[in-house]
Amino acid sequence: MARDRERWSRGYGVALLRKRESAQQATYVELFFDLVMVFALNRLVSSGVADLEVPGQAPADYLARWAGLGRTLLLFAPLLWTWTITAYLTARFDPRTPALQRSTLVAAFAVLIMGTSVPHAFDGAGGLSFALAYTLNQVGRLLIFVYIIGAHPLGRLYVRATVWLAVGGAFWILGGLTTGGAQVVLWILAVIVDFGAARLGWPLPRLGRGRQAVWEMAPTISPSGTSS
Repeated sequence: MARDRERWSRGYGVALLRKRESAQQATYVELFFDLVMVFALNRLVSSGVADLEVPGQAPADYLARWAGLGRTLLLFAPLLWTWTITAYLTARFDPRTPALQRSTLVAAFAVLIMGTSVPHAFDGAGGLSFALAYTLNQVGRLLIFVYIIGAHPLGRLYVRATVWLAVGGAFWILGGLTTGGAQVVLWILAVIVDFGAARLGWPLPRLGRGRQAVWEMAPTISPSGTSS
């Protein structure tokens, strides 16, 4: 057991990287994740439509409709980011391996919780569960990949991304603990951190920044036979 832990800590997970000859078809686990994501988006759209159907023609009614649309877009951002990171991981690593399948199933479970929390995300009942599911999934799985990838160059990228996702996650969780305008402000800040840090290449002191090859869909094989 100790020997296995040592192998993984030294980068045994590099073997999970896609090879040029790896199959490109989606797995059943990936399709299941997409199905759960469709469920969550359906819940989000249904909630947004309900907000847009506020009766009345007074200025306050129009304001309520626009506020509902804003809340819908605010909840769409973490769902989109969850899908993006999941798509990246299943494209960068072999999704047919047990480790990637478990990671994808955990992500699907997190999206399921987020989807069921959508209708009550802003009334104090579902905000915390939405924020916790999103943050624990995003930060937790990248921490695992930091561990298993070892000294591979991708490790530095994942460390930087994990730190910034944790910072954004703090805003998500704090927002989930509040309601009203404070919650909206905190979650807007969380979206800015999540997407802004990614746009800047997740900069960190001593670890640098950069997005080179971040979204590369499949690794290439160097002449020495190693993945890049």
